[in-house]
Amino acid sequence: MLLYEYSRDAAGLPIPGTQRCFKLNANPRQIGQESIGLGVYLTSIIMYMVIMLLLTLLSIYLIVDNSQQKGYAETYTSYVNDASSCCENACGTDCTYVIKASLAKGSAALA
Repeated sequence: MLLYEYSRDAAGLPIPGTQRCFKLNANPRQIGQESIGLGVYLTSIIMYMVIMLLLTLLSIYLIVDNSQQKGYAETYTSYVNDASSCCENACGTDCTYVIKASLAKGSAALA
């Protein structure tokens, strides 16, 4: 099934026998005059691309900013509370373990 563009009269109705193929650079609004569903589909694709472009620009800024501030260091320290083995009130000890990991070596050690 092909979709054709029609010339329209003063009332906006298509004139029979004036069908022609759409140009390659036709915008979704022109296509939407002949097929509303296809026009909405093409418009939503354009909106999706704009949103993805904005999110990409935002994420590139965040990645560059984080790398300049040494946010991706090779070593890091993570503090984990282990409530399953004991509780501070029950055994009187601090239940915080320090995990030091090295991303370069791919290993983690419990201190």
